[in-house]
Amino acid sequence: MIYLAPFITNQSIAASTISAFFSNQLTFPFYVSTVRVAFALNTQRLLQVRCVVTDSASFASVIPPPIRHVPGIPLFAPQGGQDFIVGDGQEGEIVVPIHRSFPRGFRISVEGWNLDAGAAHTLDTRVDIADLTQEK
Repeated sequence: MIYLAPFITNQSIAASTISAFFSNQLTFPFYVSTVRVAFALNTQRLLQVRCVVTDSASFASVIPPPIRHVPGIPLFAPQGGQDFIVGDGQEGEIVVPIHRSFPRGFRISVEGWNLDAGAAHTLDTRVDIADLTQEK
């Protein structure tokens, strides 16, 4: 397998807003090795990040909580039960090992829910993927 350019998001999410960002459709079987999420200092659990593999390419950002999800296979749920992660107030990166393979035809979606009513937060993620049909 050959690792491809990662799917990266670095987008500002306005206060009290939910946003989702989608990769292009992957036309080959693929492997997700890790998801890296960087949180700014003092995020204080106010930015929830969810990552899914989906066949959808749309998201209604006006859906009220708690029904906020892009449909698909959540990548964080097998890591501890919750299908999202949050920062703890410290600046830094959380690396989540995924190690899962998927068939062709799906997209990767990264969803951010900014629970902070007073400030925007940056959704800064990197999803490392490999093409399972290619050999080094």
